[in-house]
Formats: sequence, structure tokens, C-alpha cells
Amino acid sequence: MKRPSSPPYGERVLQLDPPCQGRDVWDLQIKLIAWGSGSNNDGIGAPFMPVLVTGKFDRATHDAVKRFQRTAGLPLTGIVDAHTFRAIDREGGQYAVMVHTMRCPCIEPEPMPIRCRCADHHKKGPCDGFGNGLFAGKFLLDGVKLADGTSLSGEKLDVYDMQEYPGVDKALLWAVRGLMRRANVDRIKVVAGYRCWQDNYRYTDWRRWRHRKATFHFGKSIEFYHDNTTTGCTEWGQNANVLVACVRCQAIRRAALDLCGFQARWQEPDRVSLGEVADRLREGDPLANAPQPANTFAVHVSTVRRRDREKDEFVKLYADSVKPIYEGKAPAYSYPLDLGSGYDWRTAGCLDFFNNTETGQGGWFPFGPNRIWHTGIHLFQAANSPVYAIADGEVLVCRAGENETAQPFGSRNFVLLRHKLKDKTWYSLYMHLDNGAIGAAAAIAGNPVKWRRKAALLTRDHVEMKLPSPFFQIVNGGTANSYLGGLHAPGVGVRQGGLGPGDWVEITANANAVDPTAGGPNPTDPKVPQNSTIIQVQLAAAGNPYVFLTLEGQELGTIIRANGTLAPAINNQRTFALSSPIGVAAGELLGSIGAVPTDARLNPHGSYLHLEVFSEEALLSGPGYITIDATDRTIMMDRKAIYQKLRDSKIISAEPADVLLESDVAAPGAGINRGSCRSVILKTVCPWNENMKTRLNNSPSFTYMPDGDRNNLGDQMNQYRWWNNIAGAPSLPDPSALFYYHPIAFMLQLATK
Repeated sequence: MKRPSSPPYGERVLQLDPPCQGRDVWDLQIKLIAWGSGSNNDGIGAPFMPVLVTGKFDRATHDAVKRFQRTAGLPLTGIVDAHTFRAIDREGGQYAVMVHTMRCPCIEPEPMPIRCRCADHHKKGPCDGFGNGLFAGKFLLDGVKLADGTSLSGEKLDVYDMQEYPGVDKALLWAVRGLMRRANVDRIKVVAGYRCWQDNYRYTDWRRWRHRKATFHFGKSIEFYHDNTTTGCTEWGQNANVLVACVRCQAIRRAALDLCGFQARWQEPDRVSLGEVADRLREGDPLANAPQPANTFAVHVSTVRRRDREKDEFVKLYADSVKPIYEGKAPAYSYPLDLGSGYDWRTAGCLDFFNNTETGQGGWFPFGPNRIWHTGIHLFQAANSPVYAIADGEVLVCRAGENETAQPFGSRNFVLLRHKLKDKTWYSLYMHLDNGAIGAAAAIAGNPVKWRRKAALLTRDHVEMKLPSPFFQIVNGGTANSYLGGLHAPGVGVRQGGLGPGDWVEITANANAVDPTAGGPNPTDPKVPQNSTIIQVQLAAAGNPYVFLTLEGQELGTIIRANGTLAPAINNQRTFALSSPIGVAAGELLGSIGAVPTDARLNPHGSYLHLEVFSEEALLSGPGYITIDATDRTIMMDRKAIYQKLRDSKIISAEPADVLLESDVAAPGAGINRGSCRSVILKTVCPWNENMKTRLNNSPSFTYMPDGDRNNLGDQMNQYRWWNNIAGAPSLPDPSALFYYHPIAFMLQLATK
């Protein structure tokens, strides 16, 4: 089928039901082309279900997603959400399949001379690494007839296609990446990638002095052997007559057929093919005695039978081979806690969350037991319970590392996230978090709170990756070094073969990227392309490897210099704005719930998370929503005025008195329409910016308190004020009029749209 033109990759969740099809599915299938099944279904789906690039999210694609999710440590849903998109993107950095290593031998300083003596050669000469664009629409059997005169010109099979395509098939590169993952291969050495017609003329086929007519290597095939960091391939480089089969390469071939669903040879269209190996390597194997073309060494993977590909799917640059990259546009949401049935909004029950906050001892929305406005909700759970981001976003402001009982009303540690809803912005606030610090200890690879790990690098020079980049190590090679990719870095329980988009990693202070081809204290690698820069990163578990920041002029990452002004705020547990906002994903761990408040009035409530959601402009509207304008800060603590607004909005039923008493709200549901509270849009001032001591002293509702007690309460409340005292320069909305929503109802409204 013809490749669909839309929708773009990564802008929607992809799944089997409701059915999805389009350009985004097409691009996904290219990236997961090695995650089908052969005789071994890997415990998921059915056997012999290869992934075909069709643009339709079928059962084979669904099962391939689940196989990948299991390998990546994700929930086995078969649904491609933000977490799965990001994990797939990381594969380009975990497995080094570099396009520049596949350039045609024409680029060698002294390529092999032409041996063929026939006159049937084109006149364009050597190519620049990826062909001269010759023979478009031409096939090997054009003009050929059988002995009985039958013309074979109608044989237009892709295996006879003579065209020199403009690069390497992106699906081929992803097929090799996936094969490396599934066969547990750290590093490969490319033996043959692109070969143009000029290169064919350098070799003779089985006929004396006739040039080779292989058509597979015009961007559609790759031959490689495993290049493990400790043991090399036992096939490559040996005398062909006494060749010893390489156990590891045999295992790779078997994984390609059994696990990935590749086919032996080229019978079926649209499937990835595996070239057989000559019988002297595979005696007694069903693939032995293979006819030409067959390898006498290494592993041959080919997408020559893939149909309907477009020219832009042939790439010359590594950066293009890993694109498109997920840009955070697919909607992704999560509950903030696990109340017993998980935190995935699609499977956990929303009533658990509504009941938790609405039947608790306080912390309701939009007002609490103190009968003044409350801009968020309290979710009650044991201290140290994990807290998760409710949507994709970025950390904008935080306080971290303070003793959880330093103030009586609970921990002051918090994180403020900024989120996007198309062209609109909204925020979520998570207050009363644990005392996890941002400092040297937070930067260790094993820290499960990734945003704290990244924030620790703000005061140090580091790099931030925009595209995935594998790790490389320098291997001495006489007069020149080689930057070998695919370094396996053990530690922290996960493979560290490289960096993914959005990853940060420390570098030596004041270090700069260098040109690996331009001399220096060490010999250089002449095989690295021009217009490339590389830098060493400080990652001891991986032996302090190198990553590319630019490769052939394409930017993969950038250097971020240390922000020394943030160190005092971090070290003194003050509120600060991140100079470079840190991206987080829905469901990503933000920290855990802090200790139980020490205040005698709050202590019986136990430990809880205070969660808020707000925006600068109204994001929800229409029937069913109740907007309450409470922007007059002079009455923000006037219980009589608040009571009147609640009555006017029919949130509460009419009462004889003109104020709400604590007994009126103590019993869950007593005269209060909790269902309507979930639909309230409270337009009010930001409480974290207000001088609560002033507001209490100006409120007629608190004149009953002795001045000393009232002032003491105001001082204690002001200890939690942070909006007006942020180190750095955050881009925050105007605090005089914000729109607040019930966080759980708001998240579900966006998630189910």
C-alpha cells in the first residue's frame, strides 16, 4: 500500500482498539520491524507473525509492542503511549548502528581497481558513498529472453531492481537495532553496507571477467559480524577453506529467524530477509548448501523485499535514521498515587481517588473544614508512598531536601510542573514531598527520581541530548584510534549503551567538544565523518565514554554550562526556578509523601499529598461547569462571603445561619454537593503568593482569635509562601487571577477527550 501522509508520528496514542492507521503507524512499524515473531513467539501472541510496514495497527504490531514493552520494563498494554514512544526512541542510542560506517567502498582512499572486462559500464565513476542515482526504473531482466524466445522484461521483482537508492533504508537500520537487542549483542562491525554499480564492477561473479550484478546492497542490505568488547567473531578474517563457525554469529542468525520473524532468503514480499551461510559454516543446519547469493561469513540482513517505501526513507545521516522522535505531543496522563489498583488512569478506579479526598478529614476542593477557599485536594496515604506526575510536563520550580518536620503543617518540599494542552499552558503542584535532596548524592545513576538527578547537574557543566547517541570508547589502533560504538555499561540494573533524547550527563568542567578527525594529544579516527564533534562524559559505570554532539553537521546534543547562582538555593533548601526546565513523563516518579504534620490539629489527619491544578486562562467551559469568581483578595478569608458564593453556585444547600460552621462540613456529604465540587472552576488569587498574616488580620471571620494566636497562625502559614521568593527567573502566570480545578476531575477530563 502507499505510505499514508498523516497523522504525524507521536501526536496520538496508537492501539489496536479503536483501530489506528496512518503515517504514524507506518513509522512505528519501521522502528519495531524486528519485534515480530518467528517459530518462537517469546510468550506473546502467535508464532510466525512478522511485523510488516503497512500503516495499519494490526495484531502483529500490537504483539510486537508488547514484546518491546516487556524488554523495556514497561507495562504490557500493547498501547503505544508516551512512555513507549520514549523507550523506542532510546533504542537508537542503546544500539550503535551508524550510517557513516555503511558508505560505499568508493570513498576509500585507494578503492579496489575494476576487474570486469566487459564494456557494459556506466560512465559516472565512483560515488560519494551512497550511489549516483543510476538505473531508476531499470531491472536486471530487462531485455533478457529465454532460449525459447520468452521475454523476461516483465519480471519487475524488487530483487532485480537495479536502482541506486539515495542512502540506506531506515527500516534496515531499525531491523539491525532490534536484532541486536533481541540477540543480546552489544556491538557490531559492518563488513558491507552500501555498494554501488561502480563497486560491482570491481568484482567478478561466477562467470570469468563478468562483473557482479548483485542488487541488494543499493541501500537495502547490510553484512556485519558481532564485535563484542572481549571476544571477537571467529568467522571473520580466517581462511575460507578452514573457516570455523562463530557461535555468537550463529546465535544472531537464529534469533533473526526464530525471534524476530525474519525470513530465510527472499521469498515473501515486505518481510526482512536473512542471507544464508555457506555449508562449510553450517554443516547439518537446514540453511546449509545455500545457493548464491550466500555469505561465507558474518550476518546478512536485507529489506530488499520491502515494497512501497518512499525515497525519503533512504537516509545518509545517522540523525535522519533515528527520526522521527517523539516530541511529547501524544496525550499521556496518570493518577498521582497508587491507591491499590495502580496509577494508570485506564485501569485504576477514579472513585478510589474521589472517595479518598472527599471522605477524609480535610483538604477538599474548593473549600476545606476551615471554611475558606482551598485551591487543591489532599490525598491521604502513608508517608514514603510514591508520588507520580499526572501528565507530561516539565519541572519549573521546586524546593527539595528540607527536613520534612521543619515546619508544623507538613513538609515544605514541593515541585511545580508546567504542562501544555495544544497552545494552552497549565500547571500542577505537588506539596508535602519527602526530603530527597538535590546535590552530589542526587546525581548518582541509581537515583530513582530522575528530575532530582538532572537538577543536580544544573550547577555543573553537562550535556543535554536532543537525539539519541550511543556511547563510544577509544581503541588504540597504531597510527589512528577508532571510536567504537555500542559500549555496554553495566550497573544500576539497566543497560547503558548510550543516551536518549532528553538525557543529561555530566562533563568535565569547561570541557569542549572536539573534532575527532583533527589531531590532538591522541591519534584520531579517520573514519569519522567530517563536521562531527565528540565529547567525553563523566559516567564511571560506563568507563567515561564519548558521545557525539554533532555528527556530519547534525546536532545530537548541546553543552549546558553550570549555573553557579543556583547553588545557594539548592544547598540551603530554598525555592528555586530551574534554569533549564526538566522534562518529566506522565506517571514518572516525582518523590514520595512526606512525614505526618506535627501540628496538633493536622496530626490526626495522617500523611497526605496536597495536589493543585491551575491555569492562567480558563481551559474548561460549557454545561456542567461552575465558575466561581473569588479574585477579591480582601475577602479571601471572609467565611460569610465565601458561604454566599457557595450558596449562589448551589454547591451547598441553604442553611439557617449566614455562615458555615465547622460542624456543617465535618460530616461527609452533609449539605454539600461533592459531585458539583468536582465541576467547580475557582477563579482566585494564588494563595502561595499571599501574605496570610495580613489576610487573617483583615478578615472579620478571625476576630475571635486573640491577636497573638492569630499573628502566630499567620506567621506559620507564611512559612509555606514561596511564589514571591523564588531564586532564578521563572516564567510564571499572574498570581492575581488563576483558574483552579479539581485535579482528578481535570486530569480525567483531558484523558478521556
